[in-house]
Amino acid sequence: MMRSIVGLAWSPVVSSGGVHYTIFLLHTGKLFQFVHWRGDFDLAPHFGITLVSPTPNPSTLVYWRAPSAGYAKINIDGCVRDGFASAWSVIRDHTGCCIRAFSAGYGDIFILEAELKAIL
Repeated sequence: MMRSIVGLAWSPVVSSGGVHYTIFLLHTGKLFQFVHWRGDFDLAPHFGITLVSPTPNPSTLVYWRAPSAGYAKINIDGCVRDGFASAWSVIRDHTGCCIRAFSAGYGDIFILEAELKAIL
């Protein structure tokens, strides 16, 4: 007996036995060899892709240097993450004492705009 499914004729043997058996074989790993990988570097060779691990940049020590006596120094920064921008600035004298500080959130703006707002 033939049944029509989406315009195709299927016999009960194929629809009930063959397909189920094929699914069983796929499930038990008899038709495909399972490949386990830890990430892209393990998976890429299976697709003929060669990935090169990036070389990490060396660390740079960053520290604050005091200005000459009688001068002040301003440090600024701006950042954007997940569509929210913020900026800050701090002015210090030659002894490192804070003269004035500022921080603000701006919502969804570009990073350059956040950096400029920190200066202003």
